[in-house]
Amino acid sequence: MSEISVIIQPYIQRFKEILPELDESIEGTQQRRKKMEYFQSFRSEDSIRALDKAGLDEFFTNLWAFQFWKDKEQQLTKIFDKGPEHVKNELVNLLFAKEPVELRYETFINNLAGVGPAIASELLCWKYPETCAIWNTPVDKSLKMLDVGDLEFKPSMIKKALNYGPFCKFAQTIREEMKKN
Repeated sequence: MSEISVIIQPYIQRFKEILPELDESIEGTQQRRKKMEYFQSFRSEDSIRALDKAGLDEFFTNLWAFQFWKDKEQQLTKIFDKGPEHVKNELVNLLFAKEPVELRYETFINNLAGVGPAIASELLCWKYPETCAIWNTPVDKSLKMLDVGDLEFKPSMIKKALNYGPFCKFAQTIREEMKKN
């Protein structure tokens, strides 16, 4: 068993014990299914470019990352500070460009005010669920708590492109460990 496996197995066991009750109480499976259907419906650049301002607002407010903002209107104002066309261009680049996902992740964060790792990684995760993962503050804190040595990425450095790819690989390792049980 690998070092990672030894470290995370107790957490996976505990998670699986509480998952059914937790999932039912927050309707997690239903929420994930609805969000997956919604975000997967944007299959092309044109589907993003066709959104009007109200559609773009809905796009962002459908994200879990967005739910934690108290003043959602103020956050949307920040995101749209350079206009809806700029936002569409950045979304198209994040979701459909050919550059490595790590670079698209960092570019998106750097080019849109009010957008951080939680929003960028959630969008990538909905678009590419097999290869991308959500990296937000709770995940970052959990990684620190696990105290896994010698990671290829640095927790707390979630805005850096060089860390997102290795983080996604680590998340895939955790996914594989969860499938074992």
